[in-house]
Amino acid sequence: MLWKRTTIDDWLADLQRVYVRYDPDSTILAGFSYGAMTALVAAAKLNPAELWCFSLSPYFHEDLKNSKMKQTWLDQIGVRRVRAFDKLVFTKLSRAINCKTLLFVGQKEINKYPIIDDRAKEAHALLKHNQLIVISGAGHDVSHPQYRQAIERAI
Repeated sequence: MLWKRTTIDDWLADLQRVYVRYDPDSTILAGFSYGAMTALVAAAKLNPAELWCFSLSPYFHEDLKNSKMKQTWLDQIGVRRVRAFDKLVFTKLSRAINCKTLLFVGQKEINKYPIIDDRAKEAHALLKHNQLIVISGAGHDVSHPQYRQAIERAI
């Protein structure tokens, strides 16, 4: 699927088409940034064995109302995506997730974007069976050596 003019609803539909081929009891859903949002929303519906969120993006309903949300970010992602994200209520989704969840976030992205820190802390507070892993020296880059090392240690 092309990125242009798609929303999380499209990304979820793509994921669900693939997911049906696998056994939920042995499936780990994982994603980075918007992909982490997609994996989290899917986990609320599909009940995987585990959920791994790498740098979970702060675009849920609650985040869009956060005073730290930058209007320029919303302008960049477009009206259609903002509307789709606004339907995703994190507090409601979190109650439906019962699997082990690993939440990874880079310390540099927390420092640069305080709203990412808010999203990580709220996810940690609300999700059952989760572990928050803050990666020193890493930003919003899952390929960063320290980020990869943190993943290897956690799994």
